[in-house]
Amino acid sequence: NLSKGVSFPEGGNVKNIGTMAFYSTKLTSFLLPSTIESVGASAFASSSLSSITFPSSAPMTTIAQSTFADSNLASISIPSYITTINGYAFSNTQLTSAVIPATVSSLGTGVFSSCAQLKSASISAGSPLTEIPSSTFYGCSSLTGFTFPSFITSVESFAFSASGLNSVSIPSTLTYLGTGVFQGCTNLSQVSFASDHQLLNISERLFANCTALVSINLPDNLRSIGDSAFSGCVSLTNITIPSKVTSLGDFAFQSCRSMKAVVFQGDCTNLSTQTSTFYLATGVSSVVFQGKKSKNIVFISAMPTTYYTISFYTSAADVGVTTPKRFSIAANSIPNTATVSDVFSGTLYSLPDGSRWACEEGFGFTNEMVDSFYAYGEPQVADLAVGDTFTADTVEGVPVTYTVTSLASGDTPGTARVGSDAGTL
Repeated sequence: NLSKGVSFPEGGNVKNIGTMAFYSTKLTSFLLPSTIESVGASAFASSSLSSITFPSSAPMTTIAQSTFADSNLASISIPSYITTINGYAFSNTQLTSAVIPATVSSLGTGVFSSCAQLKSASISAGSPLTEIPSSTFYGCSSLTGFTFPSFITSVESFAFSASGLNSVSIPSTLTYLGTGVFQGCTNLSQVSFASDHQLLNISERLFANCTALVSINLPDNLRSIGDSAFSGCVSLTNITIPSKVTSLGDFAFQSCRSMKAVVFQGDCTNLSTQTSTFYLATGVSSVVFQGKKSKNIVFISAMPTTYYTISFYTSAADVGVTTPKRFSIAANSIPNTATVSDVFSGTLYSLPDGSRWACEEGFGFTNEMVDSFYAYGEPQVADLAVGDTFTADTVEGVPVTYTVTSLASGDTPGTARVGSDAGTL
């Protein structure tokens, strides 16, 4: 039952320390000899070891899996002859700082995970590393900042999850962020991307449960936002979806209850979303979008309410300049012609039974009226006569047959009907 330090006399010939050799012992310090070639996996794991001294030179090149995991190790100076650090080597230790030397070319999973006292960490300039592996700094709750070197191009899943980061700057050289990289970083309030960043995807759960995150500017080149990417970001007040985004995942903004405004910068004609994308984001009161298939933008409240309140602009130029128009209708009902005929000229908006409004029940909805609002296919009516029929899809993709009742003339829209319900076109 070792309870003191261990060292080896000069001239000794100790080359190897076996797997779990000092596992769960009470020794507090250890001096490795200059002859050391290898230290086995978990050699000092779960021990009382608080300090380890490496020789200035040695044939040793690898720190093995979980070598110091769950020990009391409080400091480490990784020597320059180490080229490989295997998974969980320093996991759940008492380290307060860590510097990965430029000679390390291979880093395993979770090397510093759950090091709750770790306040600083860095990778030395000139390192051949190009990625930060999965869970490297997972649970490092005292780690408030990290600078990504220009040679790091990829950060793998959960690398900084549940850490203490309070701000993050993503350089343009960092082009991949894996699943849940910043998930559960409850102090993270600021995230910035380089202005020329070419990131294509916000991975699933990337910022999930970042409860202090108030706002974020997404890269212009972004193409998709993954499942639950911002789920549980309860302080997020607004989001702007860049124009090239074509896909929003399940529960992407779930429970973002402080969110007031959602702006879609591009034409939403080809945008794919899920009915759960903004699930329980019950505070949304302003949404701006354009496109002929706005049916894809769906907001669903947890609790049904009696009325829909729709706020809208008829021209993009009016957004933020004039007061939007508004009207309310009973939930699950159809707006009548009198309500909408002076608003939605140019497209049919007499909704048949079974269709739904592309907005959340019971909130104010602000949008740019550009091509259409509820995504009916825009019929070609130039060659139609009164009494002719044509078919256009509802927001749910259901084909509906319309009968022309009058033709358009100048600025006056024509009209058509479905059964007894008339609308303008």
